[in-house]
Formats: sequence, structure tokens, C-alpha cells
Amino acid sequence: MGNRQIQQFPNLFFADEPLDEWTQNPEICEVAQRKILEAFRYLNDHGTNKLYLGKKIENTKRDGIWELKIKGSSKREWRFLFKHIGGSEYGIVHFFLKKDEAIKKQDMKTAARIADREGW
Repeated sequence: MGNRQIQQFPNLFFADEPLDEWTQNPEICEVAQRKILEAFRYLNDHGTNKLYLGKKIENTKRDGIWELKIKGSSKREWRFLFKHIGGSEYGIVHFFLKKDEAIKKQDMKTAARIADREGW
């Protein structure tokens, strides 16, 4: 159990797994990295307000989990699953490369398990 923060995003808490997968994944192109940081800035500053994140954010309506969608230059779609944990704070619980239209049950189970473990 453990969660970490990035200084630039004081309202975002990262479980170890998604932070490690995101920061250590060599497949994520520079364009996707820039878009991820931009989306995190909007999430940190404005929460789930669709005026800022638009179609990049969606409520999955399962276990209070939201989805943040990022497209890279190679048409790959990277996804972060997160939960509102109180006030203006959000917990990032899962990160993966999306290959299908629907989120797989396994990804939702992973996100729910990590959120429970972190107390979110």
C-alpha cells in the first residue's frame, strides 16, 4: 500500500502501479506524454468539469470510477482510471493501453481492487 504525488499536481494521488506503468513505459510517445500532463493539469485544477477535459473524461458509472482518455500520435489510446477521493482530490488507480471500445472487466476489477487497497 502506498500512494504518491507529483509536486505539480497537489490534488492528484497516484497508486504505485499506474504511476510506475506510466513513467516507465517506453511505448508512450512524446505527444501522448504531453497530452497526459495537460490532462492531469486540468484534472488537478478543475476536477471532472467537462468544460476543460471534454471528451477526454467519462464517468464509467461503476464503483465511482472515472476514465481519462489520451490519444497518442500513433493512434494508440492510453487510459487512466481514477476516483474522486474527497474535496478536490482524485486518486489515480489504473493505467493501460486501450485496445477495444469497451473497458475490459479485468481493468475495472484492477481499478476497484487498488482503490479499495488505498482506501479510496
